[in-house]
Amino acid sequence: MSHASLEAAATILTARGEWPRVIECQRALAAVSNDEEQSRRLEEIGDIYLEHMEDPAEAAVAYQAALDVQPKKRGLLSKLLDLYSQQKEWARDFKHLWIGLATQYLFDEEREPLVRIREFADGRGTLEGAKQQFALISEHLRKFAPELHDRIRSFLDSPSASNSPARSISEFMAALPAGYLPESKLKRTVERVRAEGVEGVVLFSAGGIGSARLWDAVAELYGRE
Repeated sequence: MSHASLEAAATILTARGEWPRVIECQRALAAVSNDEEQSRRLEEIGDIYLEHMEDPAEAAVAYQAALDVQPKKRGLLSKLLDLYSQQKEWARDFKHLWIGLATQYLFDEEREPLVRIREFADGRGTLEGAKQQFALISEHLRKFAPELHDRIRSFLDSPSASNSPARSISEFMAALPAGYLPESKLKRTVERVRAEGVEGVVLFSAGGIGSARLWDAVAELYGRE
């Protein structure tokens, strides 16, 4: 469907309250939008999950994806913090020390190079800078997304609009595979705080844990099934 057709369909489906189909349209539109528009549409998807489908976990995933595209949007971070207050039952039996584990910062090493490469593909930044970022992420990315890895390498060898990987990078970051953000980082951080003698740790901005596919690690850390 064309961009205009998707917009029209989303409007009609919204009026009907067909929220899963609205989300499909919004995802399709986000995939072909610039950073600002993509972030806005992902945020709207989060709003739909939260307000109309009563699914805070999926809302958190959408908000985190939007924040990955535009990390400085404070309104998005506030929404994730609000969701955290609904999810803190995870650690309800503990005495708590509040620590900041906002995963958009904890996993900058894995995310930021992709953001910088996408910016160059969109006409910002320099080729040299994009190549330096790719060198930082190349080996790790090849393990989880070999096709995307090769596409980025080909683009950086011969940059052109026709082989831009920007859309593929956005799609990858919107649905990161399990393991791409190493759970060992989360475990080490929590365990380091516990080693200081605290009785419990609360995961600050826990919505980010959902989009990072790290709930299994959280369950292990807190001893929950």
